[in-house]
Amino acid sequence: MTSPTDDRLIAAFPGRPDADAAAGFFRRIGAAVEQIDPTPPLALVAAPALVAGRADMARLVTEAKTVTVAGWVDHRPVARPMPDGPEPAGAPEPFGRAAVVSFRSCATEWSKSRVTAEISGDLEPVFPYLNAVMPSAMYGPETRTLTYMDGFHLVTLHPRRVMIAKATDIVDAWLVLEGIRARAVSVWADRDRITPCLEPRSKAPALEIWKRLPRTNCGECGESTCLAFSVRVWMGEIGLQGCRPVFEGPLGYLREDLIATAAGRDGTGRARARSGRGGSGATSQASRRGLPRRRCRESRRSMV
Repeated sequence: MTSPTDDRLIAAFPGRPDADAAAGFFRRIGAAVEQIDPTPPLALVAAPALVAGRADMARLVTEAKTVTVAGWVDHRPVARPMPDGPEPAGAPEPFGRAAVVSFRSCATEWSKSRVTAEISGDLEPVFPYLNAVMPSAMYGPETRTLTYMDGFHLVTLHPRRVMIAKATDIVDAWLVLEGIRARAVSVWADRDRITPCLEPRSKAPALEIWKRLPRTNCGECGESTCLAFSVRVWMGEIGLQGCRPVFEGPLGYLREDLIATAAGRDGTGRARARSGRGGSGATSQASRRGLPRRRCRESRRSMV
């Protein structure tokens, strides 16, 4: 477990009014506070974050009853720079604006954070289009979710909620959120040139992932065995790229089948068959959205 770099906490807020109210509270009690302001390009997904001592943060939570705090974690230096430039024009569909409503440490890795944001738009209409251009995503028509790995981040999209695991800090979470927003807006704007895909992809069991690893237990991924690595991949805790012999070394010929298996496909680009009522659920979603039920095929546009 990584230790925090100082004894302060960083708090996130759903919007600027709560952040401003919290900053005012800290000033009134004479607390030392640092404010992290999002740059204009992040204006649709972020609100200022505040860094303060543990005792002062505890006073904020217990005494400032009218301030909504999304959560707080141990403070660490920001690892990624924020972009420069103007604010996005308006809040285009289907994403709209985001408000961080939960900011907590990951249960399995305290140096990382779990972030939940609610959005003003509705992402469900864009799911079939995202599913078409993101072969590694796991689409669940019945659960109304789209899950994928963004680098080492595990991202789950709901119609009006976004969940991000493994954020290194609040700025990292803002950047992931903005990437999600920009992708959803871009794909939606280009939907006339994309064949929507209603076909679900299910996540392969850990054993299927293990079968396609080198199984040499070399330890270059940081795990003691290839099986331990496959379990963590299946749980969404780490990415496939951690297998260095496959992604950086001499075993690159295993890469394509490994990626396809982890994405829930059979190595030929086709989704793995699902048992149970998966077909009826997908058909129901297609009918509800007025979209034709089609098997996924190579999209004319790739955004992976």
